[in-house]
Amino acid sequence: MKRFAGMLLVAVGVAGCVSNPGVVKTGPSTYMVSRQGKTGFAGIAGLRAKAMGDANTFCAQQGKQAQMTNTSQSSGMPILGNFPRADIEFTCVAMGAE
Repeated sequence: MKRFAGMLLVAVGVAGCVSNPGVVKTGPSTYMVSRQGKTGFAGIAGLRAKAMGDANTFCAQQGKQAQMTNTSQSSGMPILGNFPRADIEFTCVAMGAE
């Protein structure tokens, strides 16, 4: 029982460390945003949608729109902090540009 309580405490501690750092500049005109679930039960689709929303908001503040260049997501079992995660790489382009 003590062993289970210890493992539960570690899992809760790791879950408390999960954060979404926001938009990060990765190059002269490229950015990345990442969203990670706080538990292993978060859905990838919802995390990806939130990350895309963050990218769109960031570009809209500059009077531009987001153009996604790459996406990735976590894989494997959601244990020991390997919670679902979606990453979006993007650039900001002029409105109406494709």
